[in-house]
Order: sequence, then C-alpha cells, then structure tokens
Amino acid sequence: MLFGLAPALQATRLNLIPLLKDDSHSYRQHLRRLGLRDGLVIAQLALSLMLLIGAGLFVRSLQNAFRFDPGFAAQNLMTASLATRGANLSREQGRSLYDEALQRIGSLPDVQSVTLTAVVPVSGGGERRGVQLEGYQPQTGEDTELNTNTVGSNYFRTMGIPIVAGRDFNSQDKEGTPRVLIVNEELARRYFGGSALGKRLRFGSDPTFNEIVGVARNAKHRSLREAPLPVIYIPLSQEYRGGMTLMVRTAGNPAGVVGAVRNEMRTLNKDVPLFSVATMPERIGDQLATDRMMAVLLSVFGGGGLLLASIGIYGVMGYAVAQRTHEIGIRIALGAEQRDILKLIVGQGLVLILIGVSLGLALAFAATRVLKSVLFGVSASDPVTFGSVVMLLVGVALLACYLPARRATKVDPLVALRYE
Repeated sequence: MLFGLAPALQATRLNLIPLLKDDSHSYRQHLRRLGLRDGLVIAQLALSLMLLIGAGLFVRSLQNAFRFDPGFAAQNLMTASLATRGANLSREQGRSLYDEALQRIGSLPDVQSVTLTAVVPVSGGGERRGVQLEGYQPQTGEDTELNTNTVGSNYFRTMGIPIVAGRDFNSQDKEGTPRVLIVNEELARRYFGGSALGKRLRFGSDPTFNEIVGVARNAKHRSLREAPLPVIYIPLSQEYRGGMTLMVRTAGNPAGVVGAVRNEMRTLNKDVPLFSVATMPERIGDQLATDRMMAVLLSVFGGGGLLLASIGIYGVMGYAVAQRTHEIGIRIALGAEQRDILKLIVGQGLVLILIGVSLGLALAFAATRVLKSVLFGVSASDPVTFGSVVMLLVGVALLACYLPARRATKVDPLVALRYE
C-alpha cells in the first residue's frame, strides 16, 4: 500500500503547462518521472546482490567444511555416550564395565575398532587443566591451562590419528606404573621446539610428573574453525573417570551397528544406557547447522530480491518503451535499425544495473566483514563468489531489459507517429 501510494501522490502534482504544450513525452520529463522507480530498482538490485553474495559465501564455506580434513577419519565412525554416573558404579566396577564393553563391541561383525574418550572431537566441549611444563618458563600473564582428553586404548587407531613420533599407549601403561602422556604436534612445537619425547609435565599442584611418550598429529579438538590447539592425551588406564563416550569404527555405515551396540550394553548393565548416539559426520553437520540455515535463508531472500528486481527492471523498461513510443517511431522512420533501438533501450537499463551492482558490491564488502570469523576456508571477499553472483545478477537483469527492448524494435513507425 505504501509503494502503491507513491505514484498516486505523484499523479496529484501534475504540472499542466507541459501537458497543454504536448511536452509530456520529452526525455527530460521522462527521466524526472522515473527517478523514484529507478531508485527502487537500484535498491532492489543492490540488496539482492548483497544477500546473494552472503549466500554464496556460506555455500562455499559449507562445501569446504565437508571436504576439510579435521585431522581424523570421520567417515564410518559412530559415537555413543555412556551414562555411568547414574549407575553408582565403583571404580573397579567401572573399569570392568569399560573393558567388557570394548571387548564385546569390538567383536561385533562390521566393527573394525572401538575405544573410549572423555571429549568427542568437534562437539564444542572440552576440558582444560593448569599445566607446569618441565624446563619451560611461561611469560608473564601467559595462559598455561591446556586442553586435555582422557582416552582409552586404541584411541588413535580408531580415530585415524597417526602417531608421528614415539609410541601409542600400551598394556604396560596402567595404575601403579610411571605416568605417561601423548601430546599433539602443536603442543610439542609451542613448548618444546618440536622435540617433546621424554619431556615431562604435571597438572596443577600434583607433584607427580608425567612423561611424554608420543606425539600425535594435530586434529580438530573443540570445533572445525579453531586454529591448532595444544592438546594432552591422558590414558584412561592410568586415570579412571566415569561418563566416557564410545567411539566405534565400522567397515560400512555405522547406523547398522547401533542396535547391536545397544544390546551389548544392555546385557552388560541395564542401568548404563547410551545417549547422544550419532555418527561423526552428523556431529560435524550439527556444528555447521547455523551455516546451513544462513545459506538457505540468504539464498531464499536473495533469490526473492533478484526476482523482484528483475520484475522491477522489466516494468520500468516497459514503461519507458511505452513513454518513448513516439520517439522510437521517429527514429525508425529516419532509418534507425533494430540494433540501434536495442542499444538505446538496453543502454538505459544498463545504467540502472551498473549503479545497482556498484552499490551492492560496496554493501557486500562492508557486510561480509562481520562474516569473516564464521566462514570456513573461504575469504569474506572471495573473488569467485563475488564474480559468479555479479554475473548471475547482471545476466538476469539484462534479460529483463532485453524483453521490452525487443518489443520496441517491433514498433510500426506509422502507428508510433500517431501515438499519444
């Protein structure tokens, strides 16, 4: 209703003198009358370009995220958390449950490997502990609270994280034996110059030092977007804890073994149910849910804006052709060819398109700055996305200009000269 009132109000302020002089079809008057319409079309083009560029960036970000190597093998990997805390298990009962669960589930058909972990990678959670590193003097104000994860046997094999130096945890690493740790490459680089084997560290006020026996490849810990973080892996065999999560690697689709895993756990202890059962690709997908939603929303609104802008251009150019029918007839009568008329009409629309695209690019460059932190593997000013969207918008807009321009070339000069 608001936009419908604009031309109605404009019509109430007509200047009668040009009308009485039959000057109403002059191009200067035409431009003045189309000023508001031109502005609306330019605004539609600019906003739809900005929205489509945002959608393109999120789509590219999603593609990169699903192709990105998180440092572990996510395919054919299932997670299932154990609710042991509510079962009132003693330390010995808990250890026994874990051992039997690993043995039973590991012997299931299609199960290649199984382990336990306190922190599921890229789940958004994590644990941190204050650390004292032997031989390392922290800078004033330096944060030495580092990420830790308590893991079961076969963790690195199950996750597909290679040990790049030293050894994996083994059956000799148990309670009563010297404490050992595995750290990732980032921790070894940051605190030990890359050579961490044999170095020691301790947690908080605990006087006992833990020896680093292996260095694992960097893998995403809390989220997909994080820079490499120092991570310490602690063997479950030396530090018991409840509330662990099963990580099950299968030969095929992990969904096929969910029922069997549930049955085995129900047989072991019906008071320890499974929860948060999901495949690792599903967990990664949950991390990208906001990106997916933004891509869909921006695509819908950007596409709707482009449709409205195209209709607007078509309407404005159709109106311009109708207003200039007399002029077009004279041009044709004086020898103008079809390409001349096409160039005349499309050129007028091209001016609107170029202004709208220029304004839209400026808005997009400004708006996408705030997306920099949430995009994955793509720049906020990605030239491929910007170029593709600009070509799409210009192509659709030119088509909207071409249709009324082509109709103008069909004007009969005799009819046009008598046109009022």
